[in-house]
Amino acid sequence: MTKGRVLEALGLPIYISEYDVDLSDDNQQQFPLFLNNSAVKGITLWGYQQNAIWKPNAYLVDGSGNERPALTWLKNYVATSNITCNPTATQNIVTDKTAGFIYPNPTLTGEFTINLPADTKDVNVLDMSGRIVKQVKLSGVTIANISIEGVPAGVYIVQIVNNRNYIYKKLIVK
Repeated sequence: MTKGRVLEALGLPIYISEYDVDLSDDNQQQFPLFLNNSAVKGITLWGYQQNAIWKPNAYLVDGSGNERPALTWLKNYVATSNITCNPTATQNIVTDKTAGFIYPNPTLTGEFTINLPADTKDVNVLDMSGRIVKQVKLSGVTIANISIEGVPAGVYIVQIVNNRNYIYKKLIVK
């Protein structure tokens, strides 16, 4: 049984996340394996622009906005296959160390305060599987007190959404 079929035999949906290919032959061998497997319900490319992702050769669009051959191939593959695909793109993803300062961190109670950019629209707290455990709608607030009391101890991701970016911060609940 192939690796893909072993996963499919579990009967669970498979979501491939943070997918990067840092190889010269790009994604031409891997994507068909994913997209032709009925258990695979989604693939998230973590980044696509040169110099804006953590792997030096995993980009799909170079710094001048030109498509890399891998993106051209992927678009043609999806267009000529029988695969239902709903491509989406996020806004810029920023790892700004000054925006979104969280305190106390770690938190013992699940309560924390966060400093926010003035144009923040939402603050989402996600567990490590990507599920939103708390969503807070904001407008014009630069400091917010948030509580996720009752969640299990662990690591959470705080997502700050403003008009231009997503900012991600790590939160530890003890």
